[in-house]
Amino acid sequence: MRYRLLILCDAFVPPMFGTRVRNLVQNLSIDRWDIHIACEQITESDYEIPNVTMHTFQYYPKKYGIKRIIWYYMWVVDKLFQLKEKCFLHFLNTEFEKQSFDIVLASAYIFPIYSPRLFAKHKNIPLVMDIRDVFEQWGNTNYMQHSNTLFTDVYRKIANIFYNRITKERNLTLKAADAVTTISSWHKKHLSIFNANTHLIYNGYDNRLFIPIDKKSSQFTIAYTGRIYNTSLQNPILLFEALQQMPSQYEIYVDWYTDTTRKTYISDLAKHYRVEYRMRYHDYVLPNNVAELLHQSSIILVLSNKSSKHGPHGILTTKFFEALGVEKPVLCVRSDEECLAKVIKETNAGIAATSVEEVKAFIMEKYAEWQQNGFTHQKVNQTEKKKYSRQYQAKQFEQIFLSLIK
Repeated sequence: MRYRLLILCDAFVPPMFGTRVRNLVQNLSIDRWDIHIACEQITESDYEIPNVTMHTFQYYPKKYGIKRIIWYYMWVVDKLFQLKEKCFLHFLNTEFEKQSFDIVLASAYIFPIYSPRLFAKHKNIPLVMDIRDVFEQWGNTNYMQHSNTLFTDVYRKIANIFYNRITKERNLTLKAADAVTTISSWHKKHLSIFNANTHLIYNGYDNRLFIPIDKKSSQFTIAYTGRIYNTSLQNPILLFEALQQMPSQYEIYVDWYTDTTRKTYISDLAKHYRVEYRMRYHDYVLPNNVAELLHQSSIILVLSNKSSKHGPHGILTTKFFEALGVEKPVLCVRSDEECLAKVIKETNAGIAATSVEEVKAFIMEKYAEWQQNGFTHQKVNQTEKKKYSRQYQAKQFEQIFLSLIK
């Protein structure tokens, strides 16, 4: 029997293009599922997924000229009055007025939050709410307030109103959902307060793309791919201190594949620790090229920070799972001493370091391995590794969908 699945999500923003949803639908059987996706369309990017019917609506105008003022106006109105959610709900009711679905999955952080609840209720369809992140995980790290702004105080006041409203609406939606899915054991424990039928489905790696291939490299490189936020969330200091203490004759380079603004932050740190000669900077890597980059690298860097009462909590970056898939050594600095460190230990994927000595010893161990073989290969726990493939996670979602349909 074939079922109709409607997925509600935020825009497929580059460079990652909605990793969790994209990988889910690519691993669901097209013979069993007729998949539709409804989301916001951003003007800077157009994105399609094979075997999926896309339904898009546009909220923001193009951000140039006089329309830039309109863009900011609509941003403020949305944050104060959730206008985008209301527009999205109207779009859903209009677009699918004469269509029915067997199940609705909404995958969200801050959008869509309340429109899935009202739409599913209106259409009398089971709702699965997939929560990728929550404000509570950031604690007092000001994750959403790290950007410079001319109106800092106004921005923070609007942000606080927004946080409180979104959290309230999210909790109402969680209580109304037929099932909830989320990304770490910490998140599951937190969200279970609002819905006992909460399931843990990790972010992971595509086992058709991220496969272990031993490729010899003429250089020993530590690679970081992804965004960089602030030191409260990601503290790379142990790495810089370790590199500072290593003799210069060891040819160790750190390749940063990240956004331009954060390259300045890394460059300043490197100068402070006098290791700028080891740093190399690159643009973001497209999703299809990440696996090849990892194959050529010697160590994969994962940035984190120690979990505390006031955050951060439960943050498991997709970059870790991709490194696990290709079986490259993972260097996590600084260890969160929580969810991420636990998974690294269980899979034997590398080290979640808590001291400079641990970082130095790990790098030197892998450096010696590279000198001997021309490449590095982490001997991960294969039984544990299988739990983190995208294919396994698609089966987890499918089991939840079918249980609610039946």
